This record gives sequence, C-alpha cells and structure tokens, in this order.
Amino acid sequence: MFTTYRLELPEPVTLNKLQIPVFTHMFLQNVSAHKVQVDPIQGKRISVTYLSSYPREQIEREVAIFLERFTPEHDEASASSAEILEPELNMVELDEPPLEKLCSCCTPGNQRNISDDLLEQRWLTLLKNQELAYHRPIITLLEYFDQSYVDYVGRRIGDCQQRQYSVLLPASFAEKMNYFHSAPMHLLLATHLSHDHETMKSFAADVSANNGKLPQDCGPYLETPPYILQSAPCYKVYMEMEDQVFEDNTAFVLKGQSFRNEGKRVYLLERLLNFTMREFVFLGTPEYVTRMRDLTLGWTIEWMEAAGLKGECALANDPFFLPGKVKQNFKVPKHVKYEVRADIPYKNDTISIASYDTHGDFFAKTFNFRLRDNAETWSGCIGLGLERVVWSFLQQYGLQSEHWPAAIPESVK
Repeated sequence: MFTTYRLELPEPVTLNKLQIPVFTHMFLQNVSAHKVQVDPIQGKRISVTYLSSYPREQIEREVAIFLERFTPEHDEASASSAEILEPELNMVELDEPPLEKLCSCCTPGNQRNISDDLLEQRWLTLLKNQELAYHRPIITLLEYFDQSYVDYVGRRIGDCQQRQYSVLLPASFAEKMNYFHSAPMHLLLATHLSHDHETMKSFAADVSANNGKLPQDCGPYLETPPYILQSAPCYKVYMEMEDQVFEDNTAFVLKGQSFRNEGKRVYLLERLLNFTMREFVFLGTPEYVTRMRDLTLGWTIEWMEAAGLKGECALANDPFFLPGKVKQNFKVPKHVKYEVRADIPYKNDTISIASYDTHGDFFAKTFNFRLRDNAETWSGCIGLGLERVVWSFLQQYGLQSEHWPAAIPESVK
C-alpha cells in the first residue's frame, strides 16, 4: 500500500538538526507524500514514503520542484549562520529503556480504513476550514481513554499537583526560550485590532467596502501578537515555576488543547490543527525525572495491552523544546525523546500517540527554578494525544462495539 524511495539532497544543501524539522514540515506541505525522513547524521539523504497507488513520476516531479525552491534559501551564509545558532549542549549518557521489550502485542480485528464509516455513521461531521464536530461516540471514547490513562498511570505515579491553564502562551515567554526560532513551522498566533480609534474606523470601512469580508492584508490594523496558541500545555507549568524554589521531586497532571500549524496535512482525527493532550510533568533530580520516564513508558504499554491497543515504543528525533540561539550550556540526555506508537493496520504503519521528553536542565536554567538544596534540577513530560488514541483504537477494531476488546466497559459501547 505504501512505497518508499530514497534520494540525496542536491549540492550544496546539507541540513543540520535545526533545519530538519522545518524542511520536513515544508516538504509535506508541498509534496503528496505520507512521510519524509532525513538522515540526521549526514543531513543529505532523505526517504520519501507515499501511497503506492500514486504515480511515482508525479511524486518525483513534486519532489524536484520543491527542492528547486528550497535550495536557494540555503546558501553558505545561511548554513554557517544556522551552525552558529545551534545550542551549546552537554550531552549526558543515560541508561536507555529496553525498547525491544516495550511493545503491546495485541491482535486487532480490523484491517480496513474506517474514515468513511466515521462520517457516514455520523461519529464525526466535517465542517468548513478543516474543522470537525465530534459526536457522542467519539466524545465518550475520548473521555474513557483519558480517565483510564489517568487511573492507570497517574495512580502509579502517586501524588500529582493538578493544573488547568488557558491555551494562550505569552509571546514574551516564548521568546525567552527562543521558541520562534526552534519551532516556527508550528506557530499559530493570537492577536487583536489596534486600540487606536482611527485604526478601528479604517478597519471597519475596509471591511464594509469588502462586503463584510476581512481585508486581504490585515497587518496594518493588528497589534504585534501578544500571544501564541500553545503547542503543548506543559509550557505553562514552567511559566508558573519561574524563579521558584521547591522542596522535593514534584509531579503535575493537566489536560489541555495543543495547536500545531499542520496545513494540508490535516486529516480527520489522525492529524489536527488543535487536539487534546493529557500530560504529566516531572520536576526534580535527574534520577527522578529519568526514572519517571522509564516507569511511565512501561506503564503506558501495560495500559495499552489492557485496552487491547497494539503498539510499541520507539526513539524519536524531534524534541519540541531545543532552541536555536542560546548562550548557556545546557545539560540534556543524548536521547531526549521517545514515542509510543500505535498500529494503523490498513496502512501497515504506526502513528505516535504519546511522547516522553526528558529536557535535562533546559527549562530549569531558562526559567530559574530549582530544588531547595541546590541539587541539579531537571524536568520531563509525558504527552498523550487523546484523539490519536481513539483514532488508532477504531482503526484497529472498527466501529462495531461487539468487536471491541472485552476490557472496554459496556457504558462506553
């Protein structure tokens, strides 16, 4: 069903680790591919995965057109500039989790794509501008998997401080961690009209002349965005902890909306502009944060097995927090991020449903929070994407609840 082909990037293009996420995001916006991977060592070789039914010649043509447009933006000056902007990182070798053992070996009963079923049976309604309406069956599953995860994993973590925040992240906070340089492809900005009376009058007149539609160029009427829409709820924990001293290892639990500019890649519950995340955040000693990463990875796989959800743990290479322009020397693990990936049987592929990031001392140093005894302070987080959990579950078992695993309560069916 899927075909992969590999090619070398044309000279003089070589991607460093800061450019790879931007390249892959732009690539998937312009090429009809399912996935693209860049060799992180050499930064020259890419693998393109696409639907086998799509003509190979068309894919190659789209790739060639994209690379022609992309190449001029990466001359020697910009490449050397990007190299200068890379963070100074002190990589720490840690004992790594046993990935080969972290798998949920269930047996899904469905092999066909249930996308049309979701719409035809009105579990979802497609709205304009890539928006969705969730109907009761989807809402019930979202609530069930969220609560069951909190019950299973949260109970084993122990005492957690509960939090709820808004979706607005102050731009000044994002600037402090160089977010605009490290993750511009995800940005969704939140701004408002200028409070100047004449500007408002001019805007209203422009809208009236445009038959009630927004002007094509709204820039002159808007303030510089004071907020961005958060790409992960956990950021607010570090914002709250800024300049704080705390007594002991601490865990937080929260749920919130995440926003990512996915452009043309948006597809039902698999990839959304905004989605719901259940998160746990850990602050404390390196030993505590690393231990919680390893334990929660194992507990998540156990939770998946109990629910009948097939998947595995894998190393990931797209940490969400490492910035570009920094002056401090941060200590971070060699392997920052792991993912739990669930099977999508009809694709013979997997999707990430949860991520496990170990930040080292990046957030602690950036926002000046620490343990009272001045011990080295690290942070880490878990993010479970609830829509993707529901999506992968339904792709594995279909919409007929009599075919679902016995562990799913009757009240959910």
